[in-house]
Amino acid sequence: MVHFYGSSSILTCLILLPVIGSLMLLLVPSAKLRLIRWSALTVLVGMLAVAVAGACLFRWDMPVSHGVFQLQQKFLWIPALNMHYFVGVDNLSMPAVLLVTLLAFISGLASFGLSQESKTYYILLILTAGALIGALVSLDLLLLAVFLQIFTLSGYTVVSLLGGARRHTAGLKFNLFGFAGTLALLCGTLVISHNTRGLPGLPQGTMDIVTLTTHPQLLRILNAAAGSHIGAIVFWLLLTGFAIRLPGIILHLWLPEISVESPAPIAMLIMAGSLVAGGYGLLRVVYPLFSDQALIYRPLICEFAVIGVVYGGLCALAQTDIKRLIAYWLLSQASYVLLGIALMNALSIQGAILQLFGLAIATPLLLWVAHTIEQRAHHTDLSRLGGLAAQLPDLFRFSIIGFFAAMGAPGLSLFFGQVLILFGGFTAVSSGAAGSPGIAPWQHTGLLVLVIALAMAMVTAGYILWAMERIFMGPARPEFNHFIRLSFQERCVMLLPVMGIIALGIAPTIVVLTPMRPAIEQLLRAFAGAG
Repeated sequence: MVHFYGSSSILTCLILLPVIGSLMLLLVPSAKLRLIRWSALTVLVGMLAVAVAGACLFRWDMPVSHGVFQLQQKFLWIPALNMHYFVGVDNLSMPAVLLVTLLAFISGLASFGLSQESKTYYILLILTAGALIGALVSLDLLLLAVFLQIFTLSGYTVVSLLGGARRHTAGLKFNLFGFAGTLALLCGTLVISHNTRGLPGLPQGTMDIVTLTTHPQLLRILNAAAGSHIGAIVFWLLLTGFAIRLPGIILHLWLPEISVESPAPIAMLIMAGSLVAGGYGLLRVVYPLFSDQALIYRPLICEFAVIGVVYGGLCALAQTDIKRLIAYWLLSQASYVLLGIALMNALSIQGAILQLFGLAIATPLLLWVAHTIEQRAHHTDLSRLGGLAAQLPDLFRFSIIGFFAAMGAPGLSLFFGQVLILFGGFTAVSSGAAGSPGIAPWQHTGLLVLVIALAMAMVTAGYILWAMERIFMGPARPEFNHFIRLSFQERCVMLLPVMGIIALGIAPTIVVLTPMRPAIEQLLRAFAGAG
């Protein structure tokens, strides 16, 4: 059975399907809009079906140890660069692949209302989803960076072609930040390959993630390099490359522009997909490879994350545009993911994963609510809205789930993630793990950092409720009497994220934590050996 999983080509099929589907769409005449839409949706459904088939073949009970990845394929692709085509999945990446294919399907379904440059748009949408999936299944660092850059370029193109009035600025920012992240990953990868060159069995070095994260001698070399600052430099390069996509504070400047200027369906895929890719990269590459450096810089990264929580929350509080409010809310909430990973304990890691999945499901719903309002009111200015609960009761019902999830209400997707992260933080501080040697836990700024993070949860609830009140509450406005009820397509786009939000809120262990337990345990073993 192990040999069967080792030689399976289903992941390659999943990567090639968007490419083949895009080539087929090129043959469809641009005037046949209906055929283009349904053909593109068929490709996205096919991607989801192949991902589900891969999940059925996947042995969820197989322990992730000694580099055992399933559904692998590997061959030398570019000998001059020692670059391998190496793909595989484990209990961390398989759920992420399922999530991204579901997001791509939701984005495709949401795109049925778009008619401008439809063929180009759908081709780029499919390629964006395919590149993101390729990054999640890549087990070669250089291959991963290549897929992330393809994801950036395809996203940039569709935003620049079909976005709003400032679409070129939005696309340029997304492309520049994405390119900077890829460049940081490439530089870090080259340094790793150079420092592993000449080891027994590795005459040309390696960029193989499995080898790097499981070979004791390689791990010692990478972490011992901290004495000459090489390990620290590579750690910060890789951390920056993935934090741009998470996104982290200062590295987030592309996010508000994408939220406001890009078409809602592609914004749903870009924002949620970037979030998944960034969090996955930290859990797959950065922290397992450089656990010693992660331990050394843990206080700094925790403080950096909480600055992102505070900054994003305060910026969201100051917004009068729904889409910008959502963007800064996402920045604040994504910083909790970075905080959970940086704390490096069992509770915080589980919380970070739940927060990551919860955000990836809630963000498309919030963006679609904003888009639905914009389609009817022709603006997203909070100061000019009000009373929509009476005129669009069906939208109000869906929006309640999205907004309550955004504020971390119990029973919805973001509640348990934040609770576990904060519990993990207080556990680390109370045990002295977050402090430096010789400093009592209560004297360390870690406690203050966590208190601030807890206080920001209340601020989040405040500005989310404030936004809901300005959109839906109050007397009905006569100028909105012409608003039509939600269409069947709009309801379907909202229903899928709502189901995910409720499932993650009611049964987070069954939906996420139990399937991912072997990967979480392996990550914690790597942390236990740090220092």
